[in-house]
Amino acid sequence: MLLLASLTVSALLLSACGANDNPFTVTITNNTGQTVVDHGFFVAQPGTSNGGGAVVLKPGQSFGEPEFANEGVDPDRITTLAGQTLGCFPFQFSENAPTPLVVNVSQMVPCKKWVPESTQPHDWPNLNY
Repeated sequence: MLLLASLTVSALLLSACGANDNPFTVTITNNTGQTVVDHGFFVAQPGTSNGGGAVVLKPGQSFGEPEFANEGVDPDRITTLAGQTLGCFPFQFSENAPTPLVVNVSQMVPCKKWVPESTQPHDWPNLNY
């Protein structure tokens, strides 16, 4: 009985995290004149012992980031090389985005504390523009 309960909880958590959704790629392009660093949501803050995984983007460079629909807000923090926060990409998708989806660094918005998907059901970027 305990095993069944554990499996049920695990299945619900995986479902809530987008495990049943098809992944898609968002291309992030640095269209600014300065080198920036993209810190994904699951990347440690700069200066911590586990700071690997951030992507340095020189002007004109791009990289592809995997995303999933229905996973809630998955913000990337954009900084200078020195670690000064410039803004964020509060990625959130209610469904798989049309491809190709390109987000320019200049589209970053001010960073804030992100709320659960249930209280802010707005996609970012807004795919209806």
